[in-house]
Amino acid sequence: MRKNIKKKLIIVLTFSVIACESSNLHRSSFDFDRLSRIDSAVEESIKNHEIPGAVGLVIHDGDVVYHKSFGFSDVDSQKPMRPDSIFRIASMTKAITTVGVMILYEKGEFLLSDPISDYIPEFKNPMVVTKVDDEGRVTETRSANREIQIIDLLTHTAGIGYPFIPSKLSKTYSAAGVIDGITAGAILLKDNIVNLANQPLLFDPGSAYAYGLNTDVLGYLIEVISGKPLDVFFREEIFEPLGMRDTYFYLPKAKEGRLVTLYADKDGSGIKVLKGRSNESDIYLDNPNYPYQGARMMFSGGAG
Repeated sequence: MRKNIKKKLIIVLTFSVIACESSNLHRSSFDFDRLSRIDSAVEESIKNHEIPGAVGLVIHDGDVVYHKSFGFSDVDSQKPMRPDSIFRIASMTKAITTVGVMILYEKGEFLLSDPISDYIPEFKNPMVVTKVDDEGRVTETRSANREIQIIDLLTHTAGIGYPFIPSKLSKTYSAAGVIDGITAGAILLKDNIVNLANQPLLFDPGSAYAYGLNTDVLGYLIEVISGKPLDVFFREEIFEPLGMRDTYFYLPKAKEGRLVTLYADKDGSGIKVLKGRSNESDIYLDNPNYPYQGARMMFSGGAG
């Protein structure tokens, strides 16, 4: 458990779980003594400077049986972690976007086999990279053997990567201005996806796996079909019905104080405030107060 906690890096879309009190905890079907293992595991990780703090929540048969905070939300100021502290959830935004896609699917808005170009025409007639030069520039392409289907985006088999993950196209993405979805700049989701659609694919759709901007494309698909910005769709279709009162792309000012400082263990010497990725310019290097400062225009379905 300690190892899993240490490796999770939480970045942009912010969220917290507000637990409700319950008097009916079904004690006869739950071993409460085992919960003490959570305390000892988390406290050991804090003592070893592997994490600054944590919030633990266990729900059993619909009841909150454990909800506890540990350590600090900011180490320098010794600000205690709170049970309702807000964390960046980064790529876990993908799960929320996927729920949104399936809501529209259940309403009969599309088939999973539909070409994405039916909804985002810029993806029509995709090309596949076949050769790059020593500088990472694309020198040869060929036509893909078929169109990208919505199911390919859901399974990360569309041939789309990320600029920050090394691949034959990572430098091409960066040179073209394709972003990872994390920005405080004045750019819309549509702008980034249309830019991405003009780049070649890593491979034929459906033929291999590559973790990438697939879910950002799905976020824009939601905008196209619903006619709503992604943040509005999430709020109306998912967050409000589920009572998720602290989940946002960008924090309101009244909740800024609950956002935890972002840390990472990069060299094995213990946690440090994250200052940006080692291989590229990063939003936290330029604007450490993101996600409550900046243009607040990008609603990334894959990065939050």
